[in-house]
Amino acid sequence: MVPNPEFGGAPILVANPDFDSEVLIAYELGYRISITQDLSIDFAGYYNDYDDLRSLEPAGTGPLPLTLNNKLEATGYGGAVTIKWHPVSWWQINAGVSALHLDFDRKAGSRNTTGPAPEGNDPNSMAVLHSMIDLPWKIKFDTVFRYVDQLANPPTPSYFTMDLRLAWSPTDRVELAIVGRDLLDDHYPQFSRGTNTREVERSVFASVKWTY
Repeated sequence: MVPNPEFGGAPILVANPDFDSEVLIAYELGYRISITQDLSIDFAGYYNDYDDLRSLEPAGTGPLPLTLNNKLEATGYGGAVTIKWHPVSWWQINAGVSALHLDFDRKAGSRNTTGPAPEGNDPNSMAVLHSMIDLPWKIKFDTVFRYVDQLANPPTPSYFTMDLRLAWSPTDRVELAIVGRDLLDDHYPQFSRGTNTREVERSVFASVKWTY
């Protein structure tokens, strides 16, 4: 029970001993095509059936207090395509794109106050391009481009960014690296919640890894 000081300590959220875990039935199918020894394409698709999803329901006849219940259901479907390519022995390129669609419904008798926003606030599409180059003298250079589609609830714009990583292994057990993340913008919004927005800032750092 969570009290609300604005209403003289009256509870705004009460416990529900009958609250259960969500139920998922997932159907997945994938297929890989090896075009050449150095080029392959993976296809994957899925259909998910969700039941007993969390809903926020009035505990009585009025709007407050609230309680957690299992009166939402949903279906989700989508897929992904991934390409792996070795143009030359010292260079590998991985690229992928994925898509997602979700549909939510209230069960009979539900008075859910938040809608599907907390459970279904996912990007409809994402894409990644990853280049990995093995240079002489045990130096590796990685480049990653990422695109993430916009979020709907609350509205958060899509973003496109780039990461870079330069690493050197003086021995088989030691790696020294310089990493730059989210380099295309000083900062960009990634998640929003009410009036608060999580901003991701450009960053550069060094790392040392020792394997023993």
